[in-house]
Amino acid sequence: MSADTVNAGYDHVWRSRTHLLDRAGQSLRVLTVGGMNSALIEFDDGFLCVTSCFGYRRRIIADPATTKRC
Repeated sequence: MSADTVNAGYDHVWRSRTHLLDRAGQSLRVLTVGGMNSALIEFDDGFLCVTSCFGYRRRIIADPATTKRC
């Protein structure tokens, strides 16, 4: 994934391994959040899906300047 994808608003990642298994780890953006814990999401290839809010997480981008090395 490039920095352009994150800058374009695709700042979430699909994490569910039980639904949409082939999209695990793929970038997405949340278009809207509705009632009953549902959300309309768009993957970086244009695929739209209504899903539970538990299926995705905000992408964490580590800052190399503050990341500790072992």
